[in-house]
Amino acid sequence: MPTIHLFSGKIQCEVCGHSPRYFKVATPYFRCMTRKYVGECSCMSGRIKEDELAVTVLSAIRLYVKALLDERALQEQGNGGGKLSSLREQLATMQVDKEKSKEQKALLYDQFADGKISWEEFKKRQEAITRLQDDLQQRYDTLQRECHISNVLRMQGRCRKSNGKIMWVQKN
Repeated sequence: MPTIHLFSGKIQCEVCGHSPRYFKVATPYFRCMTRKYVGECSCMSGRIKEDELAVTVLSAIRLYVKALLDERALQEQGNGGGKLSSLREQLATMQVDKEKSKEQKALLYDQFADGKISWEEFKKRQEAITRLQDDLQQRYDTLQRECHISNVLRMQGRCRKSNGKIMWVQKN
């Protein structure tokens, strides 16, 4: 009875659409054989090691599960559907706030340079602005991560289906 491999019938060459052949050797690998039998074919000429394919697929599954869990958390916090546009608006507002704090620091320095405030007052206000900038940056980074996760999930919804097969793409 022939052994059925984990990826049998699940991967295919993106160029020709054929399933690559599995070579069971010391270091098992897959290779698209179309290039060998058809002269003018731009199929991948290299090999995909079985262990590398397994690691790649497992990593993709882990990222997908993490994205799903993160999306659930986002949906519980907000309305879910309009979450991405809301996150983008918040990012834009926060970017404006970050720029304003930079301007405040510049104006503060000008006040000190013109002798309108003392060194102690300058340092005190500068430290306050720096704390504000750090807080803004942390919140901005958090929102960016949430926005990225929402965007990834939105893009996953647009991926084309390929009859349940993993598309095999050659790295350039």
